[in-house]
Amino acid sequence: MADEFSVTINTRFQKGTVNESFQSGQLNFDVAGNQYIKIMQNIGTVSPEVLDTHALPTVLFMVVKNSSATAVIDLRESAGANPLITMAPGEICAFPPSIPIPYALADVAGGLIEIFAVEDTA
Repeated sequence: MADEFSVTINTRFQKGTVNESFQSGQLNFDVAGNQYIKIMQNIGTVSPEVLDTHALPTVLFMVVKNSSATAVIDLRESAGANPLITMAPGEICAFPPSIPIPYALADVAGGLIEIFAVEDTA
């Protein structure tokens, strides 16, 4: 079987007389394994925490949603690195990680993210 995992991003901007959209098309990935994770993880404010993807030997693609009501979440390449991505409450990011285990840090208590990731074994 092929193309077991796909990603599609559609965006739209509509205001006044402007009505524009952008469709990325679909990225398809072959996946040899059948492992994935879909979890909620609390994120602290003291030091960056490793995203809990340890159940997957390697990650093909990851989607992270900031499910916090008030916390801003930073995603980082390492514990001491500057933020790569900053997500306000409710924001979502999708990326093929070039790093196997990204870190996260919240600006206030109550940091909560949802992670969906698929194993890369193709």
